[in-house]
Amino acid sequence: MTRVRQLEEENLTLAGQLEAEAGKRKEVQDRIEALLTKVQATLGGQ
Repeated sequence: MTRVRQLEEENLTLAGQLEAEAGKRKEVQDRIEALLTKVQATLGGQ
């Protein structure tokens, strides 16, 4: 396998990992926002 092909495959792998991490961050952000909404409701929206 040529070095260029190896780098292309590595690039695809890293792009997939980056996409997965972005998805995880979005999921965590959504959970934090949901918890914040609950806290605000508990405090009477103050």
